[in-house]
Amino acid sequence: MTDLEAIGKTCFALHARMTARILSRAYEAALRPVGLKLPQFGILGAIGHGAAISETALAEKLGLERTTLVRNLKVLTQNGWIEPVAAGGAACGTG
Repeated sequence: MTDLEAIGKTCFALHARMTARILSRAYEAALRPVGLKLPQFGILGAIGHGAAISETALAEKLGLERTTLVRNLKVLTQNGWIEPVAAGGAACGTG
């Protein structure tokens, strides 16, 4: 077996990424009819697990760049999935 074949058969990182892509495609297909993308679904799930938190704290919790989070929050707000909550600064909460 060549080194390249060994990597293809045994690399956990490679297999984890392949599995993640398969799962992402399945979720994207399931969410498409309601107009959600997978990252937005994840954000909704995170928001639904607690009280209102700041955009910065939510971005850190999800491992996202704040600008990426804000862009997705804007889409979720425009589609009526969430409603921004003011609490001493910008915050997110379910509507």
